[in-house]
Amino acid sequence: MILTNVQSLTSALGFPPPDETLRYWLLQSTTKIEALNRASTYLCALFITLLSYLQQVDDKIAAIGVSSDANLATKFRFLMTVGQTFSQQGAARKQFYNDVLQFADEVRLLFILCTALSSTTPASPKLSLSTINDAKGKSEYNLEQAVEELMKFLIPDFDALNDDTPVLILSFDEAHPLAEVQNDPMGLWS
Repeated sequence: MILTNVQSLTSALGFPPPDETLRYWLLQSTTKIEALNRASTYLCALFITLLSYLQQVDDKIAAIGVSSDANLATKFRFLMTVGQTFSQQGAARKQFYNDVLQFADEVRLLFILCTALSSTTPASPKLSLSTINDAKGKSEYNLEQAVEELMKFLIPDFDALNDDTPVLILSFDEAHPLAEVQNDPMGLWS
């Protein structure tokens, strides 16, 4: 059998299937600054959305007809894999990443506008805009704060200054498309 297009080839090569929408969103950057902005807004949106999903995980799995006494990680993993097939992710996982990317897009565009108006580029996006407050119940968009709130939910007595073991690990499976070297006036980046 000969596969005639690359999309058929890439979707047929492995399991689990890729989160194509997420990969496409991350690969839209054309400059190093834009890539850094996208990565930062993606991570913040991811942590905020993840916290919201974890706080509602029992309701979300009940909505698909399941109840469980399992731990939080097991429940979330179930939610992210239910309906998954060899060729595509399940509906709940697709919705999760759609929620993350929609929020990341909204905040990224607002951050770009605020950065252009202030002509400064902070290390971490930090905005106080009513649009964000309306969208996620937050008065501020801040990557550091998003991580801290997630960690305090997962480990109530967590203190980043006193804990020296890894407590949060991010993994990007098959991330080689994100590592392609690009060149712009600021130098090489991926």
